[in-house]
Amino acid sequence: MAYYQDRQTSVGELLNGTFRELLAIKRELAIYFAVFFVVGLLTDLVSPIRGVSAFAAFCGYFVGQYWLYREALTRGGIMVDERFKVFSLFFMAVLLAFPISIGLNIFYLPGILLASKWIMAPTFLVAERDDLFKAMGKSWRASDNNMWSIAGAFTVLTILWVCIFMASIALAAGYEALLGTLGSFGTELENSSIFWLGIHTFPVLLLGLSISAYRALGDDETSVAKVFE
Repeated sequence: MAYYQDRQTSVGELLNGTFRELLAIKRELAIYFAVFFVVGLLTDLVSPIRGVSAFAAFCGYFVGQYWLYREALTRGGIMVDERFKVFSLFFMAVLLAFPISIGLNIFYLPGILLASKWIMAPTFLVAERDDLFKAMGKSWRASDNNMWSIAGAFTVLTILWVCIFMASIALAAGYEALLGTLGSFGTELENSSIFWLGIHTFPVLLLGLSISAYRALGDDETSVAKVFE
């Protein structure tokens, strides 16, 4: 059985939904960012554990993202599958990063369109009883007729993140200068805890967009006209 997407959404609706989903888990987001700030701070002040903390942050990123998705989906009443899927989420990230990165290197637009087609894949994976390939396929189909709206919302969030990221660079530079003035260890800018927070803002924004798009387009019981193959 296949289906054709017959719902329509807009850039404004997707953006409103994105921030609504994120506000619903503001406590969890505060914990998420606080943990990564502490890890970054330890990296700043205790140089010998820099490699260990970087590895812990890498592993913790996927655990944290999975936790945020589960909390948001459970709170929103759209969580169906309770199975642990952190490893599936990791492999999905690896699979999607390669074609999207290539697309972004080809005048950006192909990468933005690919990201838009797969933006709902993590939500399908975490919320429903699907493996990562089914989740990717469902996201691809569910975005039909709304790809440009999703791409528009993705672009706006990317621009917002760039502004946040540039601000985090400025704050991180000031923070590192303060550490040097106080005679603390200090470190390279890219290892600053504030710099890390700037980096982590982008996947959080995409998490909100993923769930927002899923709510608008992902319910094949109510949002699509089904046809038999």
